[in-house]
Amino acid sequence: MAQNYDAVIFGLDGVLWNTCELRAKAWTEAISQMGGHRVIDSHDIESISGHILADALKELIPTLGEQHFFQVLSVINQTEKKWIEPNPGCIYEGVLETLPQLAQKVPLYLVSSSQQWYAEAFLNHTKTSSYFSDWNSFGRSNRSKEEMIKEIVEKHQLKNPLFIGDTVLDSMAAQRASVKFGFVTYGFGSVKAQPKFEKFSEILNLF
Repeated sequence: MAQNYDAVIFGLDGVLWNTCELRAKAWTEAISQMGGHRVIDSHDIESISGHILADALKELIPTLGEQHFFQVLSVINQTEKKWIEPNPGCIYEGVLETLPQLAQKVPLYLVSSSQQWYAEAFLNHTKTSSYFSDWNSFGRSNRSKEEMIKEIVEKHQLKNPLFIGDTVLDSMAAQRASVKFGFVTYGFGSVKAQPKFEKFSEILNLF
């Protein structure tokens, strides 16, 4: 364990699972319910990975006025929940096999910019909640990813944690929280960072 990491903090989307296809269908359905005609595809969803839902809506539909913003936001949230709660997303190769092995070596944590129900859907679908010492999401705490990382570090008195993500936003959150950043290359972004992992199972090589 060359770097002596005393914990691993994971992002969710693009690191542990991929729900872009399901979310795209949910957004398209929600827009149709509101009288719109735009089709959202998985590439659109990838482009807003790591954003909280309100910022994602501003990014994908910038012309939406304030009058309808929160109504549309609520419909999208409920439609996403309808699509994702009963259906597991695409769990990345090696995640289910590697998490229990990692949890035996080092404490694991989870942070997400998602709604609370979304992070819970991942934990319920994968039955992995017992492997995480703690977790948080924007919907649960109304905190940014940077703030959630800081809170976990302080709460659990971590000295040298590694935050593993897949986007520039993740890298920036780690930097602002003053923790080391590890990059998974199979996710949604491109970041120059070390350590980097082409497969989830490669994280085990750190310990």
